[in-house]
Amino acid sequence: MPGLGSSVRVVQAPNFKTIMKNLILFTLTLILSNGLHAQQYSQPKRIFKKNQMDVQAGVGLLPMARILDGATMKMLPVSIEVNRMLGDRFSLGLSHGRSVAESRPIIISDGVSQRVTNHTNQTALKAAFHLTRLDNADFYGGFMLTVNDSKFSVDKGDMDFLKTHHGIVSRKTKLTYTGFVGSRYAISSKWNLFGELGFGESVLTVGVGYRIR
Repeated sequence: MPGLGSSVRVVQAPNFKTIMKNLILFTLTLILSNGLHAQQYSQPKRIFKKNQMDVQAGVGLLPMARILDGATMKMLPVSIEVNRMLGDRFSLGLSHGRSVAESRPIIISDGVSQRVTNHTNQTALKAAFHLTRLDNADFYGGFMLTVNDSKFSVDKGDMDFLKTHHGIVSRKTKLTYTGFVGSRYAISSKWNLFGELGFGESVLTVGVGYRIR
């Protein structure tokens, strides 16, 4: 018959370092699991797609009048636009903008100078193609057909000299065709921020948009 001592097994207590190692591994596994779970089920603020409609308000930070003519901006180009996604990758929009610029002094005779103030209104039809594969983001580019209505006035005297020698009349309307590229980013399901490069009244326009449909 075996002795009592031979039937008793000695069980050693777990090492403290081993316990801490296992606890850390368990915690990291739990964190990673929860992170992947949240990432898998998190929803984007917005996906830009067909039939959505937005209204946007923007301001031009790099006016063409200042860049090309060195004019002083009495009012930076401001605009409001309504656009609709006719498809997931195509939109049509209608915009209206306004700006006021004052020219450098123009010598007309015997050292007398005039400054010309230009009040411009722009109405444009915009067609754009979109890249919307990224959640919350929209990258686009397109073309716009614009009606420019400009009214000119001088700070003193009349416009006879400017009309005769510079071809500047009191009012001028013309049709232009230009391109643009831009992007917008949804900060909520309704609101977005946008930036746009083009050759209209401003090279760079930034602003905010709101989804109305």
